[in-house]
Amino acid sequence: MNRRQEQYHAYLLRLWLVKWNEKWVWRVSLENVHTGERHTFASMEPFVAFLREVEQTGQQATRTDHSDR
Repeated sequence: MNRRQEQYHAYLLRLWLVKWNEKWVWRVSLENVHTGERHTFASMEPFVAFLREVEQTGQQATRTDHSDR
């Protein structure tokens, strides 16, 4: 990956609600538009942590499944 690509990240974001343990919770999916790699999150907290990791490192986070089910 060249320096310019490291400074630019493009994702397709999907959000949906599911009922889990009698509560409605958000599920999140991010798909890297460059590589097709998909990241799934069972709640908003790991999704936000993923974005923070990308922000802090300047690179795509290495974890691909962030489900907390």
